[in-house]
Amino acid sequence: MADGRGEFEWNQTAAVESLIINMNRKEGSKTVHPDELNPYVKKAERRKKNTTLTGAAAWDYFRHVVESGALARVAKKQ
Repeated sequence: MADGRGEFEWNQTAAVESLIINMNRKEGSKTVHPDELNPYVKKAERRKKNTTLTGAAAWDYFRHVVESGALARVAKKQ
């Protein structure tokens, strides 16, 4: 059970880390996929082709989440 929770939390952490890295990377540099940062993913299982959001698309999605009030609803529950 602890392994499942650890894997779940690492999936989230790796997703956030890769988002931060990709949004701050230099133009033309390689993108980072969350599987590359997650210690629970074996190297053989890691994706060979990276598909990530561009910075503009990520900001558009983030803006949509904020404007929809989804973050406020989550904060109220806690």
